[in-house]
Amino acid sequence: NGDIHVATITFANDGDYSFTLNFEDLAGNKSESYNESEFTVDMTDPDIIFENVEDGSSNKDEVRPAVRFSDRNFDKNQISLTLKGYRHAEVNVTGMFVEDGNGGRIVLDDFPYDVETDDVYTLTAQATDLAGNKVNKSITFSVNRHGSNYYFSDNTEKYLDTYYHNKEQDIVIHEVNTDALKVNGITVVRDGVSIKLDEDDYSIKDVSSNGWKEYVYTIKAENFAKEGRYEITIDSEDMAGNKQ
Repeated sequence: NGDIHVATITFANDGDYSFTLNFEDLAGNKSESYNESEFTVDMTDPDIIFENVEDGSSNKDEVRPAVRFSDRNFDKNQISLTLKGYRHAEVNVTGMFVEDGNGGRIVLDDFPYDVETDDVYTLTAQATDLAGNKVNKSITFSVNRHGSNYYFSDNTEKYLDTYYHNKEQDIVIHEVNTDALKVNGITVVRDGVSIKLDEDDYSIKDVSSNGWKEYVYTIKAENFAKEGRYEITIDSEDMAGNKQ
């Protein structure tokens, strides 16, 4: 373009580059060499791999997720881990970090063994390399060491606040668990005699929302039509192996 000449060089592949530029005009005048020192082209996102805990898994024993980060231009200062539970607020987490040639591995501490820890968690890892390539990955898993919790519906709770009754009614029980349940049946004991209920004697409704599983058992009033002292047993097992 007149006296201005532009050469465009495309570096289309990842790699470490340098180049030297020389040119000569039509009168034979040669330029001084221009040297570009080494630079890096990196268009590849970092790789994130979760270990020790599988996505969608139920976990009853030791729960120590590990995250492996790898990138040819790894930046240790630009990695982060966050953990959020269905019943726990999101927090930044750290663990034991071991660096290797092209990245590193972080192993979290084992989750506490108290009842409050049981939950459905999402672990999110983020990594940004020295070239600015950023990636996020997440897994969701449950910690379930204590099994189900139960509570009565409001109407059932009011009914059972009184020990003696002259009229039967439906008994409604909610079972809440971090994991899906396999229900093995419901048994009613009247005056010491066990009666395994048929499926027509009760109904089960899954009212789970995102996160925890919740099942509503409605035991029909006619199961309590005869006079007597009653007890109810619900037999279930969750995916973590806890038997209720």
